[in-house]
Amino acid sequence: MKTWGVILSQGSVETSASLLEEIATWCEAKGIRMRVLDADLTGVEYILALGGDGTILYSARIAAPLGIPVVGINLGQLGFLSDLEPSNLFEGLERLYREDFSIEERLMLQVIVQRGTCAVYRGTALNDAVIGKGARGRPLQLSLAVGGSRVASFTGDGLIVATPTGSTAYSLSAGGPVLTPDLDALLVTPLCPHSLVTRPCVVGGNSRITVYMVATSDEATLILDGQEDYPLAAGDLIEVAKAPHAARLIRFQGWDFFEVLRGKMAYRGF
Repeated sequence: MKTWGVILSQGSVETSASLLEEIATWCEAKGIRMRVLDADLTGVEYILALGGDGTILYSARIAAPLGIPVVGINLGQLGFLSDLEPSNLFEGLERLYREDFSIEERLMLQVIVQRGTCAVYRGTALNDAVIGKGARGRPLQLSLAVGGSRVASFTGDGLIVATPTGSTAYSLSAGGPVLTPDLDALLVTPLCPHSLVTRPCVVGGNSRITVYMVATSDEATLILDGQEDYPLAAGDLIEVAKAPHAARLIRFQGWDFFEVLRGKMAYRGF
């Protein structure tokens, strides 16, 4: 018997719970075992992420190391990464059951915090890794290098390292460019740099980006996908590179990146 996993948004419990009952009834009729997931993904063929983009980001982080495909069912406001809405959910599930879909692989980040000679934190992200000063902290002094070559040192609110997927998230709001999701590239976007010349930079996907914390505030923090965080200290070295695994998103025929960009973010081109 096939097993499909479900991850529920904590922000739309009532809606997702109601929809979950309908999905469970549909799965039972198809002879599919449906399981609401915790940390155990053993035997799961697909993951249904019920919620907004945050639910898909979380699902991708836990599913990617095991190569499990994720399909997003939008119950949030934007749903930029989702392929299904409640209105076409069961049409999509029928296609999933028939294996009438494609897999889109999305580059992910691997992030390591080095403190002295020790790696004190490791994490992965589908959207971005953000180094921020905190709500009341003083500006950070950062030194950025790519592939061992010094790029810049600057003072500011922080720095974003984004994937092409994350280029339409926080980085976009901070003045970064839009990257199409098929690009093998990383995007570095400074946050409020106290400089007239420090600007976003696109580098190759195999680049290793290092950020040295020259001086920090007490609230300086590394945040992955807006969901995982780790406190930073002066002298920390943050290393960001392409993760060894990619997120695998289920796409049905008709999904188009620029159509989604126009429809959900009012994109008007160049």
